[in-house]
Amino acid sequence: MKIVDVIFTLLLVVFAALQMNDPDPWIWVPLYGAAALVPALALFNRLSLVLALVVIAACVVGMAVSASGFYQFLTQGQGHTLMEEMSDAYPFIEETREFLGLLITVAVLAYYAFRARRAKKTVL
Repeated sequence: MKIVDVIFTLLLVVFAALQMNDPDPWIWVPLYGAAALVPALALFNRLSLVLALVVIAACVVGMAVSASGFYQFLTQGQGHTLMEEMSDAYPFIEETREFLGLLITVAVLAYYAFRARRAKKTVL
């Protein structure tokens, strides 16, 4: 389990670092930073169900905000990839990246929430 905790901590720290060049890093860096705390705390047997649930809720809000861009990418984004540079002409590319990053984060945090509930050793 410790290896999984390290991998997920590093993944979420990388997500936070990648947001430094985003147009709105003040939103995403703290969000991914808080998400990275969940597996980091698990490394020290300090699972936090409350933290996991709060960050999941924030991620769901972010997904709701970017869902229209994700839908637009799926329906009208033929010929475009997520590796393209940000462009005002195609804002759905950035919104899709945000949506998918948050989806991955929710999956990771759901795993920790499940683990915390199962262990019944949660801390605030």
